[in-house]
Amino acid sequence: IILESEANDTLSSIYLCKSILDARRDVERVIVCSSPYHNPRCAILFRLVGIPAEIGEMPGDRPHLGWTKWLYYMAREIPATVWDVALVLSARLHGRPAAKPKTF
Repeated sequence: IILESEANDTLSSIYLCKSILDARRDVERVIVCSSPYHNPRCAILFRLVGIPAEIGEMPGDRPHLGWTKWLYYMAREIPATVWDVALVLSARLHGRPAAKPKTF
C-alpha cells in the first residue's frame, strides 16, 4: 500500500501517484480504494495517465454521510469527472507532460 497525502484535489493526487509509481517501476497496476462514488473517477484518471487501475471493493459511505451529502457528492462527481478528463486529454493532445501538482 502506497499512500499519497500531498495533493489537494483528485487530479493532483493522480499525477503525484504517477510520479511515485514511475520512480518505483515495480508496480503493474493500482487498486483504487476511496469512497465508492469517487472510485470510478480515480480509476478513469489513472488509466488516462497510463496506469492500469482497478476499483477495490469498499464499504458504502451513504449511511455515514446521510442522503443529502451523499447525493451532493454523487452529483458533483459527474462534472468533476468531465472536467478532469478534459484537462488530461487536453494536455495529451497538446503534447504537454503531466501537469505538476499544485504546491502551497
